[in-house]
Amino acid sequence: MLIWLCSCGNELDTITYSDPIPVVYGVVSPQDSIHRIRLNRSFITDKNIEENARIYDSVYYPEAKIFLEARSSRGDVIQRFEMVQEELPPRDIGIFISEPNLVYECSTNDLIDPLDKIEGLKYALTILLPGEPESIFAECMVPPLPEFRYIEPKPGSKPYELQLFDFEIPIFFSWPRSMKYYLEFETRVNILEMRNGEWGKSEVIHSMKFNRWDREPIERYEKVVIRGGWFCSIIGGRIKNDPEVTLRKFESIDFILKTSDPMFYDYFEYGHQTTDLYTNIFTNVIGGIGIFVAFNRLKWEGYTVNQRVLDSLANGRYTKHLRFLRWD
Repeated sequence: MLIWLCSCGNELDTITYSDPIPVVYGVVSPQDSIHRIRLNRSFITDKNIEENARIYDSVYYPEAKIFLEARSSRGDVIQRFEMVQEELPPRDIGIFISEPNLVYECSTNDLIDPLDKIEGLKYALTILLPGEPESIFAECMVPPLPEFRYIEPKPGSKPYELQLFDFEIPIFFSWPRSMKYYLEFETRVNILEMRNGEWGKSEVIHSMKFNRWDREPIERYEKVVIRGGWFCSIIGGRIKNDPEVTLRKFESIDFILKTSDPMFYDYFEYGHQTTDLYTNIFTNVIGGIGIFVAFNRLKWEGYTVNQRVLDSLANGRYTKHLRFLRWD
């Protein structure tokens, strides 16, 4: 498995250690009805790496017991879930095995009170591997809901029709810059795709990352403006020209503002920047490597667009090849 590098108080020898190392990836939220954890294993080989990465036994443990707990700020267990192994649709073909695409998941639909209202909420993850005397453990705090300044135009009780090419009425979001938390602003475009005569759901996701400020910012607020040219270029750049898709149809746009521990941002940044394999691993997983963090979010959903935007999707330079319909 890919090893990302920096120190977070959990030293493992990834160079000379011959046994597999558990690799954990988990991003959870109290607002989710299903939590998923990905568990893989590292491997060392003197043969072709790409061939080994496509072998099931090289990247997966044959079995594991995984438990997820929601805890209060005092450490009291609010609820405990045993996660079960599930198979997701195949991943895109790359270095690692694309199928089976296995994760561990649990449903939280039986919760009585919404967890995102509990101050100081924590999640604890425990993994037990057969034959291993020590468990793998990770814990994370759930940050508070993001602070928010305003959104214009303000969404009403009905879906709001966006006029993204009207420069006098753009849609924009604003929130206070944070010196404590990492924030992420996500634009999610929901579309339908026609394959073999049947419509199926798909989505395009674009994320903008905002790390915490290490000093008091001069400008107190972040601001994101959504306009038509940017919107169409994002869709054109994110969707692959799949010949099996004969038509596409726009459905709606959702906007999501997330807040999380800065460790989540650092984990990916260090992974992109570090090339020295002999430094320590960046992880908050005890007995393994990887990342386990929680986030909270605000969501505005159900936005539609006017006819001019639909025309641009059907005939514009960024998306004409994607065969969008001109009507909703």
